[in-house]
Amino acid sequence: MEKDIIKRHTRNARWYAPNDKMTIRVDYVQYMDEIACLLGVKPNLYKLFFTDPKLYWKLFWGPSLSYQYRLKGPHKWKGARDAILTSKKKDCCFL
Repeated sequence: MEKDIIKRHTRNARWYAPNDKMTIRVDYVQYMDEIACLLGVKPNLYKLFFTDPKLYWKLFWGPSLSYQYRLKGPHKWKGARDAILTSKKKDCCFL
């Protein structure tokens, strides 16, 4: 855990201007993907490329939406795919 903390702090020092809140800054998408991996809910883009290309392209080029973490795993939601495919850029909380 200590090695991970040092690695993140070093990366943050390179990516962001120095200030007192250096340790609490995170890249949103990277952080969400890391948590999703731990929970087993991160979508497999490689698999989606072949099985559901339309969803793949929307996930790859579309806005970052929380619905993508409801496609599989615990608390899966049947409407997640439709919510992703019908989303527009303005619906995104991360502009």
